[in-house]
Amino acid sequence: MKKLGRLILLTQVVLALLFLFAVVCHAEEVTPAPQRVELTVGSNAVIIDGKQMNIDVAPEVFNGTTLLPMRFVCQDILAAGVDWSDQDKKVTVKKGELLIELWVNNKTAFVDGKEYSLNQPPLIRNSRVLVPLRFLSESTGLTVDYEHLSKKITITRSQEGTVNNAPNAYFEFVDAEVRAGQAVRVNDLSWDPEGDAIVAWEWEVVNDKGERKRVASLDEYFPVRTPGTYLVRLRVKDSNENWSQLYEKNLEVKPNQPPVIKEFEAGAKRIPQGTPLNFTYKVEDEPWDSIVEERWVYRWKDYTGKTIEVVGKPRALFGDQTYEVALKVKDSFNNWSNEAVIVLESTKEKGKSEYEFKFSDPVSGEFFINPDNIHYNSLPEAAVEVEYGGPVLILSNSPETVKSPGILYQDRVKGKVRIYYHHKNGTGKRCTFAVWVKNLGDSNEVVKINNLALAGPTTDEMFLGQRVAYQYLNSPGGSSVILNRGGVAAINTGQYGKAIANGEIISGMIELECSEQLEITLAMIELGQDYYSAHVVLSPDGIHARGTFEDGDVIIMATLKGSEPEKITLGRDISVEGFIKGRDALTGEEVVNKGNYGVLYKITVKSPTETGVIFNPRGTIFRGAAADSQGQAYLLPATGFIRGNFFVGAVMGVIPAQKEKTFLYTPPGGSDTPALIVLIPKPYW
Repeated sequence: MKKLGRLILLTQVVLALLFLFAVVCHAEEVTPAPQRVELTVGSNAVIIDGKQMNIDVAPEVFNGTTLLPMRFVCQDILAAGVDWSDQDKKVTVKKGELLIELWVNNKTAFVDGKEYSLNQPPLIRNSRVLVPLRFLSESTGLTVDYEHLSKKITITRSQEGTVNNAPNAYFEFVDAEVRAGQAVRVNDLSWDPEGDAIVAWEWEVVNDKGERKRVASLDEYFPVRTPGTYLVRLRVKDSNENWSQLYEKNLEVKPNQPPVIKEFEAGAKRIPQGTPLNFTYKVEDEPWDSIVEERWVYRWKDYTGKTIEVVGKPRALFGDQTYEVALKVKDSFNNWSNEAVIVLESTKEKGKSEYEFKFSDPVSGEFFINPDNIHYNSLPEAAVEVEYGGPVLILSNSPETVKSPGILYQDRVKGKVRIYYHHKNGTGKRCTFAVWVKNLGDSNEVVKINNLALAGPTTDEMFLGQRVAYQYLNSPGGSSVILNRGGVAAINTGQYGKAIANGEIISGMIELECSEQLEITLAMIELGQDYYSAHVVLSPDGIHARGTFEDGDVIIMATLKGSEPEKITLGRDISVEGFIKGRDALTGEEVVNKGNYGVLYKITVKSPTETGVIFNPRGTIFRGAAADSQGQAYLLPATGFIRGNFFVGAVMGVIPAQKEKTFLYTPPGGSDTPALIVLIPKPYW
């Protein structure tokens, strides 16, 4: 019995060893290695040595790496043994003496103990372990070819005894230094050991942020606008479908250089006044760059020695005066050059006066130098008649700086209405501005929006005021809002809902018409809050104005003598039109619109002789707009602004002899409003 027991035990041990050997052989021995495998990303069809079959999981691309199920790759493509450790999440591939080790979600892999970094590690999807196809294939000596357009993957194995070596990729940059905007040129020096033709090139560029892009040619990536270090890689394919290893070099792209102005000239240095100027200059810049903007400035000293600077390119210079003309240029990379300056001497000898030059060929808004420093305020007042009319004006400018959200003004109106507002967000919060109307009538109402001029938010108060005035004078509206009985709607479309940061300013000028009574409300509200929610009514600041004014237009009709220069004074309490008066609907108090903001001036001038017209601001700083009777608007001045000089101005146009001409003007927010309309008859040109 003891012998029999030992025999049975020995038999069991032998069987167990045979079983273990079979398992090991199964891990090591798989089907014969195929010579060619063809797959397509996203397709379950696969061709192995010419025979088509389907796999249950199609190739997928993750971070530029194709992944396939572990056992299909290792057993059916590589003809290698594979082992999976669920505890370590480890994949072990063995083919002959070759040992490959990978781990799920770990970019580190080992091939015969040598460490490699993977772009995409293995991962588990739907309980299947997916492994990187290219890394495993190339690690076992296979060649992988990927066609970008068709997304086809071809894996080939060299025949025994007929191994064809892969080509070698190599290139050099032609230019030792490359700048932003410059094309990158390379000498491709790739070669094949057997002399096979190089038939395909694949470039890859990686920027400072690690963003990579594959291209067939570097012309598809360069030039770039951003300086920095770029990693440039190349691999090539020969006529035997062999791909080379990647060859790479760093490319340092330096910043684009600003342009440099050379040979800035205006012909002679001493020029008779009123002589048209012909400026010439040359620019040194990168040959691939271009000049996209000029910035001209000219300067002179007034009789007090103060420097007056005008933005813009002068057509001519005037008076016995020394001028500096300065120029800066900007290239397509937003680089500004340094300022180039030339000094020119203007002389009254044998030249045209500024009046003759600028009134003979008037350019609306052109800066008027007044080199003789004529004090226009000393001119006699023209004979004028003043009328008041137009729409009701609702003015909201107090408090100008809004310290807390709330209603700034509210009133009930009917008929033609003009709304003007100018406010700064001083709440310390992100707000928005709403202008809304409520139908108080007994029937539906169609509110016609005849003009809509909105600007902001911005911190540039001068630009804001000029922009609103120009838009209002230049662009009538044409939209409408339909309100049911009791209906409410915001009418500052495109502005309401826009965030106003603390310190930013908002402004607008809206003209509407209604047949039913409307309640109009203007409010600074917190961003995200509905305008129709309950809001606190804010008190005025005691400095600026708010209120309702029955007549929003001032109509001035002037008849000139034609024998001497004259003036029309605007925007002063002592001027013929004065400041309009109204009522604060929220407090019941009488108010004065100091500056006549929101008022439209219609100034019609008739003269027996041809007469030039100049706009002469009398405040400390001005930037506005005007228009003719046809609604053709222009900026005053055409460029920049007028600051701190009572002698200069801007051209408004010319009145033909025995004719009349109408000028439209509205005081711009942010500017001092006193101004003169200066009228110079032709005998004084």
